[in-house]
Amino acid sequence: MLVLSTRGAEGAARISYRIDLGRHAAGTVSVTAEITDAPTPLTLIFPAWLPGAYELRYFGREVRALAAEANGNALAVQRGGLTRFVVDGHPKGARVRVRYEMAATLLSDDGAEVSAAHAYLNPGAILPLVLGLEAVEHAVALDGLPPGWRAVATLAGDPSVGLVAPGYLALIDGPIEAAPREALSVSTRLIGGAQFTVVLHEDGHSRAPAPPAALWPDLERLVEAEHAIAGALPYPRYLLLVHLSERPERAVALEHAAATSVLAPRAWLSGQGYVELRQIIAHELFHAWNARRLVPATLARWDPEQAQSSPELWMTEGLTEHAALVAQTQAGLRSTSSLAEALSLALTRARRAERSSLSLEELSQLAFYPPSSCNDDPDAYYAMGQVVSLALVAELLTRTDGRVGLHELVAALLPPPEAAPRALDRALLARTLDALAPRGDPALSVLLERWVKQRYALAALLPSLEALGLRVSQRRDEHGLPLVIVEPGSLSGGPLPAALRPLRARLLGLPATR
Repeated sequence: MLVLSTRGAEGAARISYRIDLGRHAAGTVSVTAEITDAPTPLTLIFPAWLPGAYELRYFGREVRALAAEANGNALAVQRGGLTRFVVDGHPKGARVRVRYEMAATLLSDDGAEVSAAHAYLNPGAILPLVLGLEAVEHAVALDGLPPGWRAVATLAGDPSVGLVAPGYLALIDGPIEAAPREALSVSTRLIGGAQFTVVLHEDGHSRAPAPPAALWPDLERLVEAEHAIAGALPYPRYLLLVHLSERPERAVALEHAAATSVLAPRAWLSGQGYVELRQIIAHELFHAWNARRLVPATLARWDPEQAQSSPELWMTEGLTEHAALVAQTQAGLRSTSSLAEALSLALTRARRAERSSLSLEELSQLAFYPPSSCNDDPDAYYAMGQVVSLALVAELLTRTDGRVGLHELVAALLPPPEAAPRALDRALLARTLDALAPRGDPALSVLLERWVKQRYALAALLPSLEALGLRVSQRRDEHGLPLVIVEPGSLSGGPLPAALRPLRARLLGLPATR
């Protein structure tokens, strides 16, 4: 965690950005970018969307008065659409300075908002990519930080010179929050050898909200449980940033390699709302492995200017949902009844998504543009993927007499800690499943293709779950929509042979029973 000063990011950085918060109360930032050894022409790309956030934003629409100069001479600037600016008239290798202003009024997991109360900055929402220089060292510093404010971030660097990142993707992976000290709750603890920082800020309040008493103990248990599932923590420090606000239509969150930002209503600090907040935290924590260490193959090369269709998103989101639920149960944070409720919700959402008449991979590819038949649940593929993941792990356990489950599957998929991230697609998952459970008819790869390539049908998945004792009932709600109910007693009791009870326990993260 760094407290940022108002001095600049110069040093050895090839590209340095200075964000001036002098007009924060008006919802505006001024940015100066210095590019050394600039190509000619110089192309700036303001992202249309950010990795992990499947919404088209076109942040470049907010850019105003962009001007550039080199050696004191004004350069020609031409706008090339919603995302591009092209700067020309300088010799190759010159030091180019670019200045612009932009509105920053989007309080969202992937946005940037500056106001009289705080400054929440996703760097990708306000800083452009310099085409051809994506991999050089980048730095960013804040100017005009009001007296009495503090800023918190995860990027490495010295507060006197700014925050430093090894490239543009790393730069935009580091959210920054700044606010008056008394309005920002900041606490830090060491968990599993990594430094965790929790930051809370609340709309319309000058005093910081107190974190729930259970948050730190629960976070410790979650990290330990996910470490047991996925192995060594892939970060030395982690920032959990929670904004309490009624403005977003629903709770949202965005994972980063070593951080997550969550927007949720204040009611989520207690009661059932806190259970939902904990589920989101568990989900985002696991993304550090399954999204950042395992990357959807079709997103391995991010295109900042247009949406990228990805049939693998159900693995990134659905498998993560399953792992997050198992981690909570394994950590003792979900009772049997709570687990049954969560599974019932997932199964119900998966059943209702059948109305789309699409396969799981087809729905995943429509993440940016949900089909109209699922508009009441734009993230239906999360639940559908969770149920497929649950069924696949059930099959692994059944076919290997309990020797192979979620933990072994994740370990087989992840690259070694010292290796580069691995691209995950259905072919890799299929090979891994068949290698882990070579016996069975049909092969797991055949089941996988059937479950994700053909029209989604919950009925095709239920036998794999029922084989380990899960019992469900189906009926209609008052609107005529399907409801799928998991019988709580079938999660830990029921007429299941003694040999299968440990398998069911492993499937759900429950204590082993016989």
